[in-house]
Amino acid sequence: MSLDRLGLPRLRGQRGSRSFVAALVIDTLGTGLFLPVSLLYFTQVSQIPLGTVGWCLSAANLLTLPLPLAVGFVVDRIGARRVVAAGLALQALGFLGYLLVDRAATLLVTALVVAVGQRVFWSALFTLVADLSAPDERDRWYGLTGAAQAAGIGIGGLAAAGLLASNGTAAYKVLVVANGLTFLVATLLVVFRVPDGTPESDRDPRQAGGDGARLRRDRPFLVLIAANSVAAVCITLMSVGVPVYVKDGLQGPVWVIGILLGLSTAVLALAQTTVVRLVARMRRTRVLMVSNSSYLLWALLLVVALWVPPPWLVAYLLLITLAYTAAELLHAPTSSSLAAAASPPGARGRYLSAFQFSFAVANVVAPTLFAQLFSIEPAAPWLATAGLAALAALTMVWLERRLPADAVRPVPAREKAQV
Repeated sequence: MSLDRLGLPRLRGQRGSRSFVAALVIDTLGTGLFLPVSLLYFTQVSQIPLGTVGWCLSAANLLTLPLPLAVGFVVDRIGARRVVAAGLALQALGFLGYLLVDRAATLLVTALVVAVGQRVFWSALFTLVADLSAPDERDRWYGLTGAAQAAGIGIGGLAAAGLLASNGTAAYKVLVVANGLTFLVATLLVVFRVPDGTPESDRDPRQAGGDGARLRRDRPFLVLIAANSVAAVCITLMSVGVPVYVKDGLQGPVWVIGILLGLSTAVLALAQTTVVRLVARMRRTRVLMVSNSSYLLWALLLVVALWVPPPWLVAYLLLITLAYTAAELLHAPTSSSLAAAASPPGARGRYLSAFQFSFAVANVVAPTLFAQLFSIEPAAPWLATAGLAALAALTMVWLERRLPADAVRPVPAREKAQV
């Protein structure tokens, strides 16, 4: 089967492309290893109370919230590759530092290092992808990026489950060490095997943006960030809100939570690039409209779950998870490609860093929003999510005529050759 039919970009002949994909898989492999024990490690190994752990991790994320805006300026000055490598290195240092955590103070310091690394990495990664890829293959590159990350997390999660079966503190420490080492290996790959890439402003001097457009005055792009925040909230609620809703709202079996997350991850890893190929000729705003509509459907179906008979609940939850997964399959590569194409080349680092800011905000807002609404009524968080998704879908109609035409619907390279 050809790369084109699989929705994959051309890797042969592009220096460092395979190393870049390998770095992504290795990076997320470590993430998948540590995610299942991210809270348990500190309570079981470091003997820190759960409430203190939660406070320290939340504080670390809050302190790094403004960081993406500053990272964008650095990316535009020195290039994205060095910033991505720095983010990976900081995460390696922070995760290995978890081995030394024995009290709240050391937890806060190491968690802050990890949080800074995560903010730096994610704020620069999508600019590096844009610089490494040709404009007509950018959707495919973002699709491959998402698939590689999903595969890494899935494999890491399975490996973690196998290690945790031994049921001892040694297993937790092995997972932490393995996580830190994967980030270190990924750092080395990016430093020594991945090129800087070529910004579009260098490929075509006519597109050079000088000091770039002023983001604060770019109303359509700011609206795009706001709409993307809705999807970011939905993604966060899948891992934060759904487990609580299944256990306490639906009185469902706890074991199904892992299966739901595993099903979604597996589909993302296997189908992401193919979906990118199938929607390649659609306007990106239309794809995102469908994506937000799928998030809307998923949220409403979660409300309906309150009336599903217990014998059918597990099957029902598995089925509606496909609606969420379909939304994410459509959203992830398309939104990144649209944001990259709508960014002035001379200021792409600032624009894409600001775009990723929506995920940073969602990580802080979504857990609190869910907790407050869930305490009022189990269905309330999902009704609110459905309302936000509907608003985001309608926003795409407004954006379609206000974003650059070639960003909304790019002309594939084959069609350009025929013009």
